[in-house]
Amino acid sequence: MCSINHIFESTPCLCDRYGRNITYLRVSLTELCNFHCIYCCPDCEMMSDEAHSAMPLSDILRIIETAGKLGFDKVRLTGGEPLMRKDIVELVKKIRQSNYFRIIAMTTNGSLLTGSLAADLCSAGLTHLTISLNTLDRGEFRRVTGVDALKKVLDGIAAASMLPFKKIKINMVVFEDTSNDKIELMQKFCNMRGLTLQTIKEFSLIDRNVSAKTIIATDRPSHCNGCNRIRLTSNGFLRPCLFDDAEIKVDFNGIEGSIRKAIFMKPEEGSICERKTLKTIGG
Repeated sequence: MCSINHIFESTPCLCDRYGRNITYLRVSLTELCNFHCIYCCPDCEMMSDEAHSAMPLSDILRIIETAGKLGFDKVRLTGGEPLMRKDIVELVKKIRQSNYFRIIAMTTNGSLLTGSLAADLCSAGLTHLTISLNTLDRGEFRRVTGVDALKKVLDGIAAASMLPFKKIKINMVVFEDTSNDKIELMQKFCNMRGLTLQTIKEFSLIDRNVSAKTIIATDRPSHCNGCNRIRLTSNGFLRPCLFDDAEIKVDFNGIEGSIRKAIFMKPEEGSICERKTLKTIGG
């Protein structure tokens, strides 16, 4: 009798049941973060290194490379804060050496990009960089992130801006009390540095868990109709949809089958999301 993974491995197409071609893998490398943003995990305690269990580099690479062999051509490294992994440059380098991905992207808070790290990541093969920056006001920044680190983020942006990344994007979460003047100020900041601004609306993960919040870009097309991604959590679960609780543990004896199963499980649109925070699944 065929195993479920064997059945999925025998299916050549990366399309889900609704005709969407799934070619984008978002990988949460860690739940650890040096910020404590109110929209990411408002009710979470700061996590110590000892309390966190993330996959080793070798396991992450096996999953990413298997996805590449199947036809995935974009991978985004997220967290938590991905730069808190000491092996991050090595990971990017090995992903690039696999030659499967036209886009190797990262989402970061930017505070650790100073020194040589931004240059090391660029040299290793990182192509696209997204940096979260919600305000240019020091006090407001501290209120939103829980840390007084605006200067570190601005220094990180400055360091990255000097490097030949294909694209650097600034994610700005727009709250209910964010004025148009603040958005225009951020747009001017980006224009002066050749950066792309993406404004993002704070959004509750359905009223099943009003305290857990995620974000939705206000200037993107309909998400569900054009969604081409699945997510890998830092502890080895594949999540087909950000707005759905469905997940499967990666079977390391059948990684391809696990990926295909996650694609098959992808809902037409997400509706059940009781246990999620961006910190745990990687927004």
